[in-house]
Amino acid sequence: MPGCSHGRQHSEDDRQWSRDVERREQLDADGWRLIVIRSKDIYAEPHLTLRRITDAMRQAGAANLPRQPNPEWERHFPRR
Repeated sequence: MPGCSHGRQHSEDDRQWSRDVERREQLDADGWRLIVIRSKDIYAEPHLTLRRITDAMRQAGAANLPRQPNPEWERHFPRR
């Protein structure tokens, strides 16, 4: 589900967790791949996070993705 956000309350609320599981299973059935990215992943290891995303895109058949991203992306993800 593009743009969805999951905070801790999603795992602590049984009803919400059930809805999340149903949505994930539906996305899987529709051929979507869900990549979970935590804020920690972005700020601690943004390069690895970007690699996870591009690897998933390649596995899904995306073509013409650069092997090494333009270093310009780094200015958008300053280390904390």
